[in-house]
Amino acid sequence: MFMLVDCNCFYVSCERVFRPDLNKKPVVVLSNNDGCVIALSKEAKCLGIKMCDPWFKIKNYYSFRGVVAFSSNYELYADLSYRIMNILESLAPKIEVYSIDEAFLDLSQINNNVDIKKIAVQCQAKIKKYVGIPVRVGSGPTKTIAKIASYGAKYYTKNNILNLSKINDQYKIMQDIPVKEVWGVGLKLSNRLSLLGIRTAADLLRSDIVYMKKMFGISLVKTIMELNGQECMSLQSKYREKKQIIVSRSFSQKIDKLSSLQEAVSDYTARAAEKLRRGKQLCKSLTVFLRTNTFGVSNDSHYERSYYVPLLSLTDDTRELITAAKFAMKRIYRLGYSYNKVGIVFSDLSGNNNIQIEIFNKRGEGRAKRLMRAIDEINFHNKGKVMFLAQGVEKCWSMKRDYQSPKYTTSWHDLPGVM
Repeated sequence: MFMLVDCNCFYVSCERVFRPDLNKKPVVVLSNNDGCVIALSKEAKCLGIKMCDPWFKIKNYYSFRGVVAFSSNYELYADLSYRIMNILESLAPKIEVYSIDEAFLDLSQINNNVDIKKIAVQCQAKIKKYVGIPVRVGSGPTKTIAKIASYGAKYYTKNNILNLSKINDQYKIMQDIPVKEVWGVGLKLSNRLSLLGIRTAADLLRSDIVYMKKMFGISLVKTIMELNGQECMSLQSKYREKKQIIVSRSFSQKIDKLSSLQEAVSDYTARAAEKLRRGKQLCKSLTVFLRTNTFGVSNDSHYERSYYVPLLSLTDDTRELITAAKFAMKRIYRLGYSYNKVGIVFSDLSGNNNIQIEIFNKRGEGRAKRLMRAIDEINFHNKGKVMFLAQGVEKCWSMKRDYQSPKYTTSWHDLPGVM
């Protein structure tokens, strides 16, 4: 038995935790540089706002109607997510963090429906009390059915809890759920399935597995088997090794100076290196890319390049990685262009255990590892307190976040005051 815990309108709910005056009011959260709507409350949806609507086009119209907009506050969202996952770990022996706002719980040792409901209620109450975020809970014999239950809990229940452990309940709700909402299907595949008369989850459940495997492959077959109650996807480990690490951002204004571009790529490299060490991995190569604006410009004024740098040895040392990234930026930078995006890609990743030490490798001394560990520990409790000079000080290239809320839980300066 699996349980899926999913936060309701997570980004919006995070903003409302410290702004209870915004409960039941229309709220939207914007993407990088305050571009498009990436999260919105139920009240904002009722006004006609849609996901990915450009904020500059609808700002005046909806601000007049009481819509409150926030810039993305990733530090706040990540910290509240971390607290939620800690609570879930205390409720189940094994969990899989699927995304920033949802996680699967393994309830294989529980067969009593009363106990499952009790855990679901307890889960909602604990997260609401200690974090302030509302969640919905769906449970079922497979992860795919748990996903179906989570969808049903959102639209067909009042308490946002739905248990689909019984076959009759599963089939009944699958008749009402569009096939595109089934985990692993999506819009593109659902359009192909609709040509075969498969429009609901129940239709997919009754489909011919042999024919589906021939037409769509083994992935869809696993989904069909999961819908029939046969477990094909177990919980993944908490720390899944990544194949690549990518950090990139669009600038708040166009940048034409090499020094500013190097500051940006150094900052992104430092962030990527933190993720690398957090996953207990090492990097063997990296790629730096930059580009000008791709919209509304002629081909003559557009420039886009990347540069691949193989490293001498596997490393997670931010200093070595920044040096390589700055070298790559020099090779692809061209005068006469105004750039709007830079990014870094770490590739050829390996685990940091059982790595063969090279004859000229000084890793055995351990000084670099202790330095990186100390920096990570300081920055974990005080975000951005220790930085490399190459990351810049003023950071004129930083993202535009005019509507950002305070970092209530990660910055001493942003703690709410009492008058």
